[in-house]
Amino acid sequence: MARQITQVLTEKIYETIAAVYSLTMLATIITNSIVILTFYKVRCLLTPSSLPVLSLALADLVLALTVMPFGIVANANMIWLMGDVGCNWYAYGHTVVGLSSILHHAVIAVEATRKIVRGIRHAGARKREMITTIVVVWAVVLVWGTMPLIGWSSYGPEGSGAVCSIKWKSTDSTDVSFAIITFVLFLFIPVIIIIACYTAISYDLQRMARKAKKQWGSRAQMTIGRVAAKKKSIWTGVIMFVAIFLVWMPYAIISLLSIIGTPAKIPPLALALTAMLAKTSTFLNPIICFFWYHKFRNGTKMLCRNSNRMASLQTAWVTSWEEPPSTAAGDSVVGGGGRGNMKLYSCPTHFASRFVHVQKLRLNAATETADYKRETERQRYIKFSERQTDKRRENDSCTDRRIE
Repeated sequence: MARQITQVLTEKIYETIAAVYSLTMLATIITNSIVILTFYKVRCLLTPSSLPVLSLALADLVLALTVMPFGIVANANMIWLMGDVGCNWYAYGHTVVGLSSILHHAVIAVEATRKIVRGIRHAGARKREMITTIVVVWAVVLVWGTMPLIGWSSYGPEGSGAVCSIKWKSTDSTDVSFAIITFVLFLFIPVIIIIACYTAISYDLQRMARKAKKQWGSRAQMTIGRVAAKKKSIWTGVIMFVAIFLVWMPYAIISLLSIIGTPAKIPPLALALTAMLAKTSTFLNPIICFFWYHKFRNGTKMLCRNSNRMASLQTAWVTSWEEPPSTAAGDSVVGGGGRGNMKLYSCPTHFASRFVHVQKLRLNAATETADYKRETERQRYIKFSERQTDKRRENDSCTDRRIE
C-alpha cells in the first residue's frame, strides 16, 4: 500500500527536486563508471591509498542504480508510492553509503599518516591491510543501518515528505538516542581523526624540509622537492574530504538542530534542500580525482582515446596516489631489500616515464649521499693533518730545548 503523506511543498519545488535528483543520478553513474573502468584498465592506479576511492565509487554507482530512482519517482509524483518496504530500502541505502563516505575518508587520512609519518611502505602488506579495513568499514555501516529495521529507531518521511530517511524530527527516546550516537560515531569522531592525521602529516613534512635544509644547505632542493611532491599528493585527500564535508555539513546541522532543538521550527524546505545538496557528494570524488590528480587524469584520457591501447603494457613502477618514497639510507625504491621494497605494477606506456623519474630520484639521492660522505672525509682529513702538524711542532720545540 502506498505511504500517504501530506504534501508540504509546492508542485514547482517537487518538480525541481526531481529534476536535480535526475541530474545527480546521471552524473553519479557516468563519473563513477569512468572511475571504475579506469582502475580496471590501468591496474597501476590500484595502490593501497586508492582502494578506498574505488570502494566509494562502487558504492555510489550501486546507490545511483538501485536507490536514487525511487527518490526521483517520489518527488515527481509528490508522494511516496513504493510502500514501507521501498521506504526502508531508500533510507537504508542512503544511510549506509552516507555513513561509509566519512569513514572512508578517515581511512584515507590514517593510511597517509602511516605512509608519511611512520614510513610504512611495503605495498603488498599495506594493500592486504587496506582491503581488510574496507571490509570492516562496510560491515560496521551495514550493521548500523540495519538497527532502525530491527527496533532501534526507524526510518520515516524526510523533508519534503516524498522520501524517507532516519527520523530526525522524532522526539521518541529511541529515535533521539540512535540519531545522537550516529552523529558521534560517524561524524564527530571521524572528523577529529581526519584533522589530527592531516595536522600530523603537515608537521612532519615541515620538519623534514627544515632538517634537509639544515643538513644539506644549498643542496637540499632535491629533498625539499620530494617533500613538496608528497605534500601535493596529500592535498588530494584533503580536498576530497573538505568537499564532502562542505556538502554534508548543512544537512548534518539541520538534522542535529531537529534532534536537540525544536523540530517544528525547522522548515521542510530547508531539510529537503540540504538533503539534495548532500546527495551531490556521490559524484564529487570522481570529479576531484580527475581535475586534481594528473596520473588519474592521464589514465582516464587514455581510456577515452582508445581502450585497445591498454593491451600494450609495459612493466613499470608507479604510484598513483603516492609520490616516490624517500631514498634515505636503508630504503630502496624499486626491488631490493629494506622497507622500501616495492611491488611492480603493470602500467601503460604513457606511465613508463615515471619509472625513469624514480630512477633519477634514486641517482640524485645517491649523489647527495656520496657528496656528503666525501665532504665528511675531507673535513676529517683536514683535522687529522692539523693535529699531525701540531704534534710535529711540539716535538721540534722539545728537541730544540733539549739541545740548548
